[in-house]
Amino acid sequence: MTNIQLISDNALCTACGACCGICNSGAISMVTNAAGFLLAEVDESICTSCGKCLRICPGNPDITPAMNSRDIFHGKCLSGYIGHALNPHIRQKSQSGGIVTALLCYLLERKLVEGTVINTFNKDNNRPRAVLASSVEEIINGQGSLYAQSSVVKTILENQDKNIAAVVLGCQAESLQHLAKVRGNGLPSYVIGLFCSGQYSGKYIDEILHISGCKKEQVTGFRFKDKDAGGWPGNLKIYSSGKDYVLNQSIRHRLKKVYENYRCLLCYNQMNIYSDIAVGDPWGVDKFDNLKGNTVVIARTEKGEALIADAVRDNIISVEEIPAGQIIDGQTVDGRLKTRFFTAMQVTGNKGLMQPYDIKKFNGIAYRKPSMLKRLEIKRQLDYTRRIYRIKSIHMVNFLIRSRKLELMLNKLVIKMVRPFLKILKLTA
Repeated sequence: MTNIQLISDNALCTACGACCGICNSGAISMVTNAAGFLLAEVDESICTSCGKCLRICPGNPDITPAMNSRDIFHGKCLSGYIGHALNPHIRQKSQSGGIVTALLCYLLERKLVEGTVINTFNKDNNRPRAVLASSVEEIINGQGSLYAQSSVVKTILENQDKNIAAVVLGCQAESLQHLAKVRGNGLPSYVIGLFCSGQYSGKYIDEILHISGCKKEQVTGFRFKDKDAGGWPGNLKIYSSGKDYVLNQSIRHRLKKVYENYRCLLCYNQMNIYSDIAVGDPWGVDKFDNLKGNTVVIARTEKGEALIADAVRDNIISVEEIPAGQIIDGQTVDGRLKTRFFTAMQVTGNKGLMQPYDIKKFNGIAYRKPSMLKRLEIKRQLDYTRRIYRIKSIHMVNFLIRSRKLELMLNKLVIKMVRPFLKILKLTA
């Protein structure tokens, strides 16, 4: 490989935008393919084959991820917490407990950073957009996760001359780690990582808007999880210039397997192991006020741990210490995630497909073998997501989407009918 085009062609691009931000010749741009996924595209006519893009790409199998703990799926855990922002407005408007927003505002107000890189909803195209927020108002307006892709690391590199904090996904944090090895400077002072179970095509948002009946040009805001709509974890909510629309969260879950990114099925870094602190929803951690919103937090560096302690001292957040292992268990890392990752790597390896990691680097990590039914499910999802990512015809993409919806609906009906017999035959858990 001389550049990252082969990585994009094999559907292994995470769309982090690091390659675009580091390319001195301007040969790399971020484009949207027929299936609605962001990916890096190389203009071979001006590419100098310097190889910088390959040295920082989290989809490049020749780069070894850092093993900073005995189990790379867990990462280094200094401490674990559950809590929320003490500002009631921030807590209510957040996806979970508002700790990320509270910490970003805290850093900015105390001039510990000049700005924060966050995702916002771009009303011009109804897509996420990574921006540098330089005011508390901008940070608060950017609350909530947007599961479609944006090139966060590209925006970070565009502001590398500033002292900033950044909110990133695991793959984006991994590219920042590679950048640190290559450049050694220009990286965020604080990296706040989100737990991530996958990214999705922008068509995911389009489909939800279509179901709601809201006209695209009237959309003013979009939330995948809004606590104003039923409490945590929240239903879908679309804000418009007319009326607001609320859709049951079951719609979001039903469409996940239609718009999921192939590369995300081959990811181990759900828990964001390269961040200063990693945060997420409080799954598996029962607290009486979870409905109002709580955040679980793992401090991964001393800097991250100090930030939490300072914010508690200054009455910005309230947290209770809990075992980090309890947080990891709640995110079903040792069960669902490891089973999916190792199965996906085996399936793609058997087919001779390009993979983002050398599986030998994961030797010695135990995982739960999938049932026959689960293996078939993972294999089918890999086949579908890779195919739809690589097809260039919009008409064919739309045909595959319709076919996949029908297949998933029929599968659900069949599994419901035959599951009792499969349990008897021990073909499924």
